[in-house]
Amino acid sequence: MALLELEDIHTFYGNIEALKGVTLEVHEGECVTLIGSNGAGKSTTLRSISALTRAREGSIRFAGAEITHAAPQDVVRLGISQAPEGRHCFPRMTVRENLDLGAYLRNDRSSIEQDMERVYSLFPRLYERERQKAGTMSGGEQQMLAIGRALMARPKLLLLDEPSMGIAPILVERIYATIAEINHQGTTILLVEQNANFALDEPRVRDGDRTRRACRPFRGVARESRRAEGLPGNMTVVVFALLGAKALYLTFAWLASAIAASWLSDRKGYGEKPGLATGLLLTVLAPVIWLVVPARAGSKWKRLGPFGRDKGLVAADTNRD
Repeated sequence: MALLELEDIHTFYGNIEALKGVTLEVHEGECVTLIGSNGAGKSTTLRSISALTRAREGSIRFAGAEITHAAPQDVVRLGISQAPEGRHCFPRMTVRENLDLGAYLRNDRSSIEQDMERVYSLFPRLYERERQKAGTMSGGEQQMLAIGRALMARPKLLLLDEPSMGIAPILVERIYATIAEINHQGTTILLVEQNANFALDEPRVRDGDRTRRACRPFRGVARESRRAEGLPGNMTVVVFALLGAKALYLTFAWLASAIAASWLSDRKGYGEKPGLATGLLLTVLAPVIWLVVPARAGSKWKRLGPFGRDKGLVAADTNRD
């Protein structure tokens, strides 16, 4: 039996139907990702689960219990906690006070302190900012705080709504690495995200008005795993990887020869033709070396040929549904 089951739910804002028959399942221990464009109903799906915007039709079951018409506080008591889109930290309260609010419905003080230590170990930056007002922190730090606050409820199911939105890329990677660690520690996660590069290992998601499927599972962070296997994680680095270090060195040598040819031509009246000939030779040699010379063992640009793909990703593609 699935931990969370949504069956044909329909949710409205006034007379506008936002969800038109969403059905999905989340099994215990999984990290299920729901992706889609703006206005597709991703956040509304999470709000329906949390009972913040109740579904008019359909059924929502958690651990076998019907929660379609439950109150939001009862949903939290059952073990569902959400880090909302936009973070929504309390700006005039300190980091510690925000985290304490996450455990508002709990009475087990010793366990609360253990969970506080867990949050600080997952997000050391929060420990450093413990007495700082939440409103003075960066967007990435506030996102860490929102996730930590949700974890303070000790949820069985953690709902994360676009944790990468409006955050610097370096902090996004850190946050997603922590999300993977939270999942590995046993917390089931339902993640809403637009950035498929971060959210998915295998993009098996279908997104449409009437039918949406979630991708399960992601066991880690796609970009982190790709970097570990030697494949660059962004477009700028990809360009340098394709050129190769040797080709870049030859490009610098070509520029130096062009500068030298120009100087010799202006000052000495000769050298233009030899300089341009050297530059042309280097231009031809650059792609030849790039195509022929293999990368050294252990290089982080290790590739299968000039346009090849990483072995791990090729194997993943062959096993993809």
